[in-house]
Amino acid sequence: MVAGCATVPEAPRLPPGAIAVVSGRYPPKADFNIFARGKGAAAGDLGGKGAASGAAVGAVAPLQMGPLGIAAYPIVAPFTILAGIVVGGTVGATYGAMHGLSVEQVERVNALAERAIAQLGAQQEVAKRVAAKARGRTLTFELVSGIGPQTMGETPDYGELWPQFGAVVELAVDRITMAARKGEPARVALEMNLHLRWMTLAEPRVSVDKHFQWAGKPITIDEWQAGGADLLAREFERAYENLSDYATENLVPNDELPGKR
Repeated sequence: MVAGCATVPEAPRLPPGAIAVVSGRYPPKADFNIFARGKGAAAGDLGGKGAASGAAVGAVAPLQMGPLGIAAYPIVAPFTILAGIVVGGTVGATYGAMHGLSVEQVERVNALAERAIAQLGAQQEVAKRVAAKARGRTLTFELVSGIGPQTMGETPDYGELWPQFGAVVELAVDRITMAARKGEPARVALEMNLHLRWMTLAEPRVSVDKHFQWAGKPITIDEWQAGGADLLAREFERAYENLSDYATENLVPNDELPGKR
């Protein structure tokens, strides 16, 4: 009697030819309120000391907020706003700002973070890099703008792209977070989530969904204060590069990538 062996099905692969790359058209969920996450995350991990005055030190002062929750200066670079929130959040959490911030103040900081994130174009940044990195011997990747999902969870059909393209790669940065880390000294890390969806356009249709998360190196409060907007911009750059690498490695076999032959 001859023993048989099970056949492992081959993972779906993109078809040869032209591939459209699209990006999400909604702003990623922004979670930069380290001081507003409760005792478990902020006070526990960043050593809250319970001083209500920390609210002003931690959140309002670094951003120079006016009475309506808008920065006192009319035009501020997105990374400057976000760095102010990061530094303010870590300092504020350390000095108990989480106990002194009102709901209205938290909402103001939320609005500032979401507005700044929307201006950065994270979705397009990752899609652009994937299209450039994934060009292999049998695949041609082309960015197509204006047709990606407009809300999280939306799943466009992309049928209008057939027969110019044989498949579509959809990339969406769903969430950008600043996460407190346990231990001494107090540290905070940038995290970014990417949703990759690709589908063939010819029948029979094939669709694949994958999720990736990148977590940056935990950085101390002192380092965040010293680095400010420049440090945050470098961390975003690292996130874009790593997430686009993850996506590319899942789209194109290594032996088909330039330099891997």
